[in-house]
Amino acid sequence: MYCAQCGKQIDDRSAFCPYCGAKTGKPLPTATQPANTAPPVTPQKTMNTPATQPPKKKKFPTWAIVLIIVGVILAIITTVTVILVKKVVNSVVEYGSEVVSELEDFSTTAPPYEDTTADEATTTEPDTTRKTDVSNERKSTIDVSKVGKPYISDFTWVKNAPRPTAEQLFTHPQDISGKWKAYYVYSDGVKELCNITVAATKDTVKVAVKPWFINYEGKWESEGDVQGYLYDTNGRLINGTISVTGKYGTIVLYSFCEINGKQYGYGKTVTQSGETVNIALVRP
Repeated sequence: MYCAQCGKQIDDRSAFCPYCGAKTGKPLPTATQPANTAPPVTPQKTMNTPATQPPKKKKFPTWAIVLIIVGVILAIITTVTVILVKKVVNSVVEYGSEVVSELEDFSTTAPPYEDTTADEATTTEPDTTRKTDVSNERKSTIDVSKVGKPYISDFTWVKNAPRPTAEQLFTHPQDISGKWKAYYVYSDGVKELCNITVAATKDTVKVAVKPWFINYEGKWESEGDVQGYLYDTNGRLINGTISVTGKYGTIVLYSFCEINGKQYGYGKTVTQSGETVNIALVRP
């Protein structure tokens, strides 16, 4: 189109002539905003990256906890066991000391209620007539088959030896016969544990001795390989007292009694060298 004012050709859409400024009558163009080609921004959740996350706490393994608990329990059991074992050992040691101290008295003190017929037995003729006195009535109730090896703990009673009544004494050969546990104390301090087996009738007596343990200087040693020896010469039983001679000297046993289910006796041995040995007897 041409400007009506100056006659120059101008753009058909112009509202003013670019040369003279005259209005062309065309409407003014409306301002339009440029199209936004950028994609819409969507809000994103704030996420902690691994680098910014706090470190996770490591869980203690279950098996490790179990091992710790088991270890603590075993430690407690071990400690308690050690304490108990120490107490037992100490009590045994104390008990052993008490036994030794009690038996020491027996080495220097003559056995109680010694029968005076013991000294007469070697010169008096044996009485072959069984008396009707109550002391000759059978009293024994002990099963002699249960008499085993002698141990020092079998003789804790010797310090405070029981003192029998007349009814508790027995003199019949059948009651006295059988195996006994015997504790020997020599005049020089040597101690010995033996089994003594008595085979007595109203006419004859034999005594067999089997050594088991000997104590020279406070220490017990086994004599299990030592053969037994027999006293079988001029054996006699007079009023409940046995006297018999053998290779190792003369042995006299007396004061046999039964008290509260146990049987006790005493004796002496005079060796060939003249040494005197005190003897305590017990069964079962």
